[in-house]
Parts: sequence; structure tokens; C-alpha cells
Amino acid sequence: MMRFLLLILIYSFFLVSTSLFSNENTKDPIIYNYTARTFFRIPMLSTSIENKEKTYRLDYSPNVELQIGFGGSLYDFGGSLSFNISMEKEQRIKYGKTDYFDFQVYYINKHFGIDFYLQTYKGFYLEEDNSEDILIRDDIELAKISANFFYSFNEKFSLKAGIDQSRKQKTSEMSWFLLSGLEVFALYSPNNIIPEKHNNNGELYYLGGSFFSLFVAPGIGYITNNDGWFFTGIFFLGLGAQYRNNYFKEKVKDYGISFKLNLKMSSGYNGKRFYTGIFIALDGNNSILDKIDVGANSFNVELFWAYRF
Repeated sequence: MMRFLLLILIYSFFLVSTSLFSNENTKDPIIYNYTARTFFRIPMLSTSIENKEKTYRLDYSPNVELQIGFGGSLYDFGGSLSFNISMEKEQRIKYGKTDYFDFQVYYINKHFGIDFYLQTYKGFYLEEDNSEDILIRDDIELAKISANFFYSFNEKFSLKAGIDQSRKQKTSEMSWFLLSGLEVFALYSPNNIIPEKHNNNGELYYLGGSFFSLFVAPGIGYITNNDGWFFTGIFFLGLGAQYRNNYFKEKVKDYGISFKLNLKMSSGYNGKRFYTGIFIALDGNNSILDKIDVGANSFNVELFWAYRF
């Protein structure tokens, strides 16, 4: 909770300071092709397991730290690098330690974009509803690789303005989108991932699996800019063809379908050179197996302050 309150305070400072000191004409076209930015963010990669009877759902979450980072873009290409800010000792004792790595690069043109994500996490905790007990599982590992291509069918909807704010949207627009790509995630533990009270006296034994998906997801988006104040929202929902290897009491190889959900939202103030705001990204993949459903979900909240030159 304290981390989110700190993010809100930092965001308020960035937003007010940028809007006060950016006295340039926001109607002028932006022709700058280089940007530099600093940001605070909370990344997260979690996994969920639900039985077919829907009697329980296990949400394994990482104990992540607030990060500070630096990034930038050169023409249509961009990337970033971030570092952890130290965590309170009490929080690490209560929820355990998570070792994790997040990497992203992207290419964004006016109407289409490509992004690549690599995430590896080790160490999770389980906090179930109606229970004060916290189960720490430092033996669980989760990795996710995602390559996405997305396209806007409205020529007046600028992805460069909507996603990384390197351009400015002149009119409010709505657009249909198409998202397609490749996603791989792997869940592993040397011990049964299903807690003892849910595994039917050892009958449900699951050590994890690997999942390979090709997906297509239609979407819809909206963007607006009013005297520098902007908002963008893009939502995708679709299906994927999936090949998977799962390790129950025996190894099971099969094919199936997966559900894909992707959400991108940003809001803030966009001046001629300075701009600041909040960016939220959610990416979920849920796989339907014979005995359980397994999901891998990425969530990222980022507060940024940037400059064009």
C-alpha cells in the first residue's frame, strides 16, 4: 500500500510541475525525434491455477519492489532500464523474496507497433481469501516471452501519441485494432504447486508446464487530447492456438486453445517538450487443461517524466 501511495505522490508532483512550467503552445506540431525519460514503476508477473469444479483459485504473486528507471527513444525505436529501490525488511519477511528480471524493447510507428517482453520471476507467495495465512513458495519459477504486433485501422489515431507520447494527438479518435503474436510461458517447481489442502490427498500433483501460443485478438481504442491533457485506452480480447507440455504425475503433451487479454492505458499532460503521465499495461494468457486452468499475467504501472530534444 505504501508503494502505491508513494507512486501517487510522485505522479502528482510530475503532473503539476510539468503543466505549470510548460508554457509553450501545445497546438504546435512536434517534430522532435529523440526523447529521454525517467520513471518509477511496479512490475509484476503472476500465475493463477483454478480447478475444474471452480471450488478454489490459487493466485501466486511475486513480492516486487518499487523501481526507478531511465529510458528513451530514437525515431521509432525505444527501450528502458530500471533498478530496484530497497524494500522494507518486514515486507520481505512476511511475503518472501522474489528474484526477477524484466526487459522490453519496442518499435512504434504512427499506425502499427511491435513490442518484445522478457520476464523471469522466482519466488512467490499465496494469500487466499478467508485466510490470514500466507504461504511462501520460493521454489516456484515463472518465465514469459511475448512478441506482439498491433495495428490501428484509423489513420487519424496516432500510436506514437497514444503509447509513448512522442507525438501529439490533435483530435479525439476511436479506432478498431488488431493484435497478433507469439507468446511462451513456463511454470516450474520441484515440488507440488497445488497446496496440500487442495490436492485431494495427493491425487492432484502438478509441477508446472511450458506453453507455446500463436494468437489473434481484435481490439478497440480511444484517444483524446485537450490543451495538452491526454488520455488513451486500448483493449484487446482474443484466442490462441497452443501447444503445451505439462508435468502431472506423468508428462502430458497436447494441443489446445488459450485466451488472450491485453490492455494499455495512459493519461497525463503532454507539452511541447516536457510531458508526464501514468502508463498501465496488463497482459493475460489463460490455458484450459483437462484437470486445471493455468494463467500467466503481466501487470505494470509506470509514472514517467520525459523531455524531447
